Amino acid sequence: FKHEMWRDELQAWLISKESENIIEIFKNLKYEGHQGLWHILLFPLTRIFDNPISMQFIHVIFSTCTIFLIFKYSPFSRVQKLFLTFNYFLFFEYSIISRNYGIGVLFIFLFCTFFKKRQKNLIKLSFLILLLSQTSFIGLLLAIALFLTLIIEEFIFYRNNNKTLSIQYRKKGIISLFISMTGFLLAFFQLMFQFRNYTLAFPPKPQQIFDSGGAMLNSFFPIPSIGINFWNSNLFLSNEVTLVISIILFFVLNYFFIDYLRNSKAALFLYIFSFSILTSFFLLKFSGYFRHHGFIFIGLLSALWICKYSSKKEISNSKKKTFNYTFNLLLAIQAFAGIIAGSIDYFYPFSAAQETAQFILSKKLENSFIIGYEDTAALSVLGHINKRRNFYYVQGDREGSFIKWDNKRIRPIDSTKIVEKSLEASSAGKNVLLILNRSIDDLNIKKNLFEELFVSSDAIVKDENFFVYKFIK
Repeated sequence: FKHEMWRDELQAWLISKESENIIEIFKNLKYEGHQGLWHILLFPLTRIFDNPISMQFIHVIFSTCTIFLIFKYSPFSRVQKLFLTFNYFLFFEYSIISRNYGIGVLFIFLFCTFFKKRQKNLIKLSFLILLLSQTSFIGLLLAIALFLTLIIEEFIFYRNNNKTLSIQYRKKGIISLFISMTGFLLAFFQLMFQFRNYTLAFPPKPQQIFDSGGAMLNSFFPIPSIGINFWNSNLFLSNEVTLVISIILFFVLNYFFIDYLRNSKAALFLYIFSFSILTSFFLLKFSGYFRHHGFIFIGLLSALWICKYSSKKEISNSKKKTFNYTFNLLLAIQAFAGIIAGSIDYFYPFSAAQETAQFILSKKLENSFIIGYEDTAALSVLGHINKRRNFYYVQGDREGSFIKWDNKRIRPIDSTKIVEKSLEASSAGKNVLLILNRSIDDLNIKKNLFEELFVSSDAIVKDENFFVYKFIK
């Protein structure tokens, strides 16, 4: 209730809301770079509820199920489970913030839960791989990692136990393979028909190498800077001393984790492969943010989970103790980060869009001709005005709700376009409102043309502070 939704959350809501049917959802996703499962889940909610808070309710149900799986079925200690409850990624990025990544984590942990009796649950595991591959591109990469891990584990199990595949199990395997491959193909088709640049930046530039290194450190030590604009900042990377300490600690922890996982080839493969494919993605394509980097940690957590139930050598007590100390240290750091992030989000608005929308509604201005700039920020305000269907977005020179990242959308824009559109709408007898995520002074627009009505509180997301102006005829 204390988290004010920002543009990425409301973009998904508006896409589902404005789509007439499921097919149209996929058409509207062509600029998003994501598969459509989350939007399909939101589609019936947008038909039942006007308020996007319903999206937050269903999202917290998913994240609660994730924590339930950890407490009920994971092999971790009670202390570790408690730390995981307040883990930065599980508590903040994949729970408080309503995105498609949260359901991906739920599917991954469901996979780990069913992995214990994998011969019996082979079909269920393949369905989870299918669903995971529909959540996001990151989810697709993890789905491939889990798929290959399952194949490796089954091969090792049957080889070590000198067993031959029964006819019934072969049939199961074929069906499972078909389901998993269907999931991969569906994901690839969705991504293939989206208007995105899929070329890789090779060879990587020094900045890309630095950013991918930062992604690794963020996945282990997401300690935010203390302050209102903490999000996607890392206190450990803020100066040379803490940077060096975090790098050393990262490699030391990884040494102990890999040493522990060496007892299970399948679990070791899962962590190394997921780590490699994700860091390669961050290095060669998209450096990402904390929400993306967190999946490196999710890959580690999954590997440690299935290690308990995979074919493995006996682990010595000394190695178990060393692992528990290092794992507890990592989880304690991340829980500390989660509590900091959740606390700051509790006391400060994450986005000022909700506050701005409430002002507009309180003054009964929602039926005005509303011009939004920048469009990426203004859509957050629109998402909170339930009965309103669109704003005029200057960058695309069109009325709309969600952002279309097409070639028509230009940035930056000439501020004279705002004045021209205001004059045009005013001449047609409309009351004109201007919603900006910066002061009108920054756009070099004459002040005598607009009256300032509202200035929002400072928000955690820097560019979702808002100014509302009324055009003076």
